[in-house]
Amino acid sequence: MIYAQRRTQTGFTLLEAIAGIAIAVTMITVGLAAFGTASSDASSYQSQSDLEQIITSTQTFYKNQPTRYGTGVLNQALSTANKLPKDLTYDSTTGNINTPGGGTITVTGNTNTFTIGETNLGADQCSQLLANMSQNLASVQVGTGSAISPLPVSPTVATNSSNCGGTGPFTVTWTSSN
Repeated sequence: MIYAQRRTQTGFTLLEAIAGIAIAVTMITVGLAAFGTASSDASSYQSQSDLEQIITSTQTFYKNQPTRYGTGVLNQALSTANKLPKDLTYDSTTGNINTPGGGTITVTGNTNTFTIGETNLGADQCSQLLANMSQNLASVQVGTGSAISPLPVSPTVATNSSNCGGTGPFTVTWTSSN
């Protein structure tokens, strides 16, 4: 009798190794995409929270002033009175309020109202802020475009090409209602 020797395989075949690498690459790609979206969303929510805090602080700080908000940049006064969110910094050299994302915020009094301008917003952050910011605001403007009102802005309007639908970076200016 002739007995055939049976060979046992150890390790992976080339095809199994390629399939395993392809699965790993797919999982990494999906994970990085999810992380990017989550990071972008967190940045938008933080920006919205910062802007809401600035609006409330400005209204409260200037509530009983005879000329209300005056007619000038309010950044230094808000910083000196500790009315800025903790993640924003005031630069006394430029007079700007700096954001963690590399943009700037400027709060300007217009006697009975004030404006908040924010620079260097990405398309996703710009459109989310337009669609979600409406607390005590009369209008919003992207770049040199027309003022948008009433608020809140619909997602369709926020993402159209005349607002945040381009590549950015964008500058957005909000005007208070009082």
